[in-house]
Amino acid sequence: MAGEKACIQAVQNPEQRRASLDEFSRGLAISLLTLGISWAGLAAAPPPAPAQQNYAVSVQNLQAPKKAKKILSQALKALKKNHRNRGLRLLSEAIHIAPYWAAPYFTRGVVFLRSQLYPQALQNLQTAARLGPDSSGMALTAIGDVYRHLHNFAMATLYLHRATASRTLPWQAYYELGRVNYSTGHYRRAGTNFKLALNLDPRHALITHVVLGNVYIKLGQYAQARREYLKYLHMRPDAPEKAQIKQILKKIDVVQRFASIRH
Repeated sequence: MAGEKACIQAVQNPEQRRASLDEFSRGLAISLLTLGISWAGLAAAPPPAPAQQNYAVSVQNLQAPKKAKKILSQALKALKKNHRNRGLRLLSEAIHIAPYWAAPYFTRGVVFLRSQLYPQALQNLQTAARLGPDSSGMALTAIGDVYRHLHNFAMATLYLHRATASRTLPWQAYYELGRVNYSTGHYRRAGTNFKLALNLDPRHALITHVVLGNVYIKLGQYAQARREYLKYLHMRPDAPEKAQIKQILKKIDVVQRFASIRH
C-alpha cells in the first residue's frame, strides 16, 4: 500500500500520465505483434470506471523501476529470437522487481497462450487486467482468445465485448470478436466486426482484409471476396500468404465463370 500512496503522490498531471501509458501500452502490443506473438484477439456491459485505488495501481506502470523496464526489453528481444525459456526467466525477474507492473504479466500470459498453456495464460492475463485498468483492453482481448482456443465461445464473447470498450487497441478486440463469430457460423456478424477493426486501425489490422475475404466466400459474395484479397496483396505484395491467396483467387474465377455460364 505504501507503494500505491507514493504513486498517487507522484502524479502531477494525470492526463499526461495517461497519455504516456497509452503510448507505452500500444508500443508493447505492437512489439508483441512483430514477434509473431498474436493473441489472434464479445454481450457483456462495458466494465465500470476504475476506482481511484485501481488507477493508482495502473500509474505504477509508468513508475516501474528502470531496471524492470530494461529486463522487459531484454525479454522481448529473447522472445523475438525464439529463446522462450530465457524470455520467461527474464519476465519472472521483471515481475519480482515490479510486482505491481502489468506489462510483464501480460507479456508472459501471451507467451503461455502461444505455447498452448492456457491455465498459466489465464492466470497472468487476469493479473495484468487487474493491475492495469487503463491498458486492460489488451489483456481482456488475450483472455478472450484463450477461451476461443478452449472452444468456450460464451466466455470469449464476454471478455472480448468488454475489451471493445477499452481505450487501448480496440481494433484487436473487434478482430478477435470477428474470429469468434466466424468460428460459430455467424458470418455477417463476423464481417461487421472485421470492418470495425479495419476502420479503427487500417495499418495494423491489414490482415483483416484476408479474413473478410473468407467471410464473403462463406456468404457466397465472391466479387467482394476477390476485392478484399486483392486489397491485401496490393498493400502487402510480399505477404507470406501470397501463394495461398492466389490459389483462392483462381478458384473464385472458376466459380464466377461457371455462374455466368449458368445464367
